[in-house]
Amino acid sequence: MSEATSERRSNLVVNLGRIAGAIGLVFWLSAPLTWQLSGEFGPLVWGKLMVGGLCVGAYLFTNADFWSRIAGSRSTGLLFMTAVSAAIVLALVGVANYIAVKNDKEFDLTAEGLYTLSEQTRDVLSRLDGEVKVMAFFHPMEPEYVAAKETLERYAGAGNKLTYEMIPPQNRPDLVKLYQITNYGPRIVITTGKQDARAKDFSEQELTNAVIKVTEQKALTVAFLVGHGELSTDDEQAAEGLKGIATAIEAEGYKVETLSLQKGAQPGGDKVKLNVDPHGHAEPAPALEVPRHVAVLVVAGPRGKLLPAEMQALEAFLKRGGRLVLLAEAGAETGIEKLARQWKIELNNDIVVDTNMINRLSGLGPAEPLIFPSEEGEHPATREMVAPAVFGTASTLNVVAGGEAGVDARPLLVTGESAWGETALKDGTAERDAKDHLGPAPVAAVAVKQIPSTELERSADEARLVVFGDADWVSNRYYQMQGNTDLFLNTLNWLAEQEGKITIRPKSRAASSLFLTGEQFGVLKFVSMDILPVLLVAAGLGIVLIRRRG
Repeated sequence: MSEATSERRSNLVVNLGRIAGAIGLVFWLSAPLTWQLSGEFGPLVWGKLMVGGLCVGAYLFTNADFWSRIAGSRSTGLLFMTAVSAAIVLALVGVANYIAVKNDKEFDLTAEGLYTLSEQTRDVLSRLDGEVKVMAFFHPMEPEYVAAKETLERYAGAGNKLTYEMIPPQNRPDLVKLYQITNYGPRIVITTGKQDARAKDFSEQELTNAVIKVTEQKALTVAFLVGHGELSTDDEQAAEGLKGIATAIEAEGYKVETLSLQKGAQPGGDKVKLNVDPHGHAEPAPALEVPRHVAVLVVAGPRGKLLPAEMQALEAFLKRGGRLVLLAEAGAETGIEKLARQWKIELNNDIVVDTNMINRLSGLGPAEPLIFPSEEGEHPATREMVAPAVFGTASTLNVVAGGEAGVDARPLLVTGESAWGETALKDGTAERDAKDHLGPAPVAAVAVKQIPSTELERSADEARLVVFGDADWVSNRYYQMQGNTDLFLNTLNWLAEQEGKITIRPKSRAASSLFLTGEQFGVLKFVSMDILPVLLVAAGLGIVLIRRRG
């Protein structure tokens, strides 16, 4: 074997020893980090210390002149200063980490603002009068645990009267039995001590609605009139059904029911009064009445005419301070247009057409216009409207003079400037001309009237009416488009004098999630925060040692 070959092998052994020494040193220094990440002084920590010891031993064995070189090297002082500098840097990093832990801040960089509580949630939490506790029954190793805890931390941070507790089900069988917690049912309980509610998941919408339910004493009733071919709140399959918006109304904290004035007028039992006196003269039929518990009545796109007695019931409902929503369909003559006219709102016999290119880019047709708040004064129902609504086959309307004395009516929503109300649709073709109602044209209006204290049947000091020139916009097909849901719920909240609820509902998550099990998350955290940094530092240190020898 030549002297050159022997020297090359000697250099290789020395260099490998130096790399091993670098790895061993980094393993020793990173052992506390592994201890913190694993949560125990277990096999991982012991393994690192032992492997580090073997690597350092290999370095000392292959570099026998280590101590003599250190003692006699002119760079000993430089190495000492480097070690001191490294110690200072590590200390500063530790201090920075301590400050960060004690002053926890979150920055939401998602486009939808998924990790920022909505205005509605912050309002609800700020108005809490008493203590509210949230109990989430999840084991730390379950995939949902981390996300649920992070969400509840945001809630607790936004309201000082809300606290939460993560409860492993096996640790509290008494609470599991009390609240009937199962693997397939709601596992988040919100309680005030007197009453409680369940959240099906830890989404913001579910949690906020559950908080509203336990903190509000009684749910107000929103009734939908039936019996004339109206859109159905029970139909979740058909595009023209109202099941979707009805569910959203319930999620807002209201009770939803249907109301048939005709059936309500029928007496029960086997006896039927014929309304004929002993002389054969017909007696007046009993007046129909909207039940007193109804906070808001919605008439959604009737196809048939309402009976005169039903129209009188609606008029009486408004006269005593009731709150009414009329969702009219283009060209339909059902009687509600006459009631609207009495309240200074006149529905036009036309169809809104909008040629705006934005409609086409959004996948909407010319008969599906974008709708915006009226500029004739700010209104509570549209104050928080940040996205336009989408109507379908809508009619324009006008605020007119005459009608009921004391009524104050004003436009609520209008079309864009590119839209118009087509009055002479021929063969499915629309053409703007002087006879049409040019945009921006009103498609919704509100009317209010003060109810005098002398009114014996008064239920509120002000009657409120909202008329929309379209019913489809809250159907299953349209209610999730743009700002439709927020607009309708905010309108109901204004009618029911629940202005505190008027805001923007929580955002929906886009399809950008990475789902990990608890074990996978632990491995990812360990590799990214321990293994990779250790290997990089060890490689860098080894290269430095080899170059220094050279």
